[in-house]
Amino acid sequence: MSQKGQIQIILIGILILAGVAGGAYYFGKSQAPKSKNPVVTSTSPTPDASPAPTGAEETANWKTYTNTQYSYSISYPDSWEVREAKPRVGNSTVWSGEILDQQLKEVQKVSFINRSRGNQGSLTVGIRSNPDNYDLNQWFIKNKRVGEKIKGDTKLSDIPAKNVSHFTYVYPGDLGIIALYKGNIYEIMMTLADIDTSLPPEDTPLDLIEQRKIFDRMLSTFKFLK
Repeated sequence: MSQKGQIQIILIGILILAGVAGGAYYFGKSQAPKSKNPVVTSTSPTPDASPAPTGAEETANWKTYTNTQYSYSISYPDSWEVREAKPRVGNSTVWSGEILDQQLKEVQKVSFINRSRGNQGSLTVGIRSNPDNYDLNQWFIKNKRVGEKIKGDTKLSDIPAKNVSHFTYVYPGDLGIIALYKGNIYEIMMTLADIDTSLPPEDTPLDLIEQRKIFDRMLSTFKFLK
C-alpha cells in the first residue's frame, strides 16, 4: 500500500475514534440523574419576649375591700394596710385618715397605705353626703378646698366623674377623682410619698412613677355595686 493510502486510513481511524468518544460523552450526560429543585431554607422569626402582664394578671393576687353600705369595692396590694376612719372622740389629735371630718360631711372613709417599706403613699376613698342634691359641678363649687381645681372629665366604674387636682404635696396631674353615685359624693385621693434622699436605700419610697402606676391599677379595680 502506498504511503498516501496509509495516511488516509489513519485519518479515517482518528475520525471514527473521535465520533465514538463524542457519542459516549453525550450518552453519559443524558443518563446522569437530574438535580432536584434547590431547597429554600427559611428562618423562623425569633419569638418576642414574654408579653407584659395585663392589668388583671397584675392584680390577681391582690385583696379586695368591699363596702356594701355604700356600694363599692376596690382591690389593693395584699401587703398594704387598710384603715377605716371613725368619728372623732374628744379633741384628740390623730391622722386625718383615721377620723371622719364632719365639716366635710364625711360619712365613710377608708385609706389604703403602703407600709411595706416605710411610708410610701396612700389612696383614700371618702364618701361625703350631699344633702342639697347638687350635681357634680355645683357640689365642687360649693365644697372645693383651697387650691383644688377640676382638671377634666373621666369615669369611675363607668360613672361620669371629674379629675381633680389637690394640694402641692400630691403628685401633679389628675390627682383625685370625684363622682356622684346614689346621692353621695365619692372622692378618691392619691397621696404619693415624698422622696427623702437622706433615707437608706432600703427605706427609700418607690419611684413616683411606679407609685402612680400602682394607684392607676387600684383605680381600674374600683367598682360600684349595683
